[in-house]
Amino acid sequence: MSLVAQNVSVEIRTSEDVAFLGLLNEFPTVAVPGGVQVSLGDAYGDERRRVVFQLHVPRLEALGARRVAEVVLGYVSVGEQIAAHEVTIPVTVNLVSADEAAAAEADHEVTEEVVVLMSARAQEQAREHADRGEFDAATKVLGEAASELRKMAPNSSQPPSCSRRPRCSRRT
Repeated sequence: MSLVAQNVSVEIRTSEDVAFLGLLNEFPTVAVPGGVQVSLGDAYGDERRRVVFQLHVPRLEALGARRVAEVVLGYVSVGEQIAAHEVTIPVTVNLVSADEAAAAEADHEVTEEVVVLMSARAQEQAREHADRGEFDAATKVLGEAASELRKMAPNSSQPPSCSRRPRCSRRT
């Protein structure tokens, strides 16, 4: 694979009444005016990276599409011409009635990515507890995470008996 971009970063800039709650990935971040910058490093070939973040969107009065944030992708292209680039992508939500919201289905691809990242975070926290000899705390972290993830993705491809086996891995 060949290098196609250097110093790739993503800035997440929220609207005035929207709060950035956090990044689920383990990329380095730094606060910038109006938001947070996520450093992704260099990009190669057809490489694909996902940045998953959480926003708190307050209860809004008007229905319809509303811009809640913008994502600014920055990078330096390499090759025949070296140039800095910046692309701004609006993040919009469609505010609908409670009935419409209840009937809508979550995006399966996003849900699976969130499940993977939250699972990895819980495993890391449990490992840190276990390294300190806090085995009950490690067990509690994993149990709570498993319960929350089952609620979030009840139709996941993860076998249900997995929670009872200590070294169960996701089916591929």
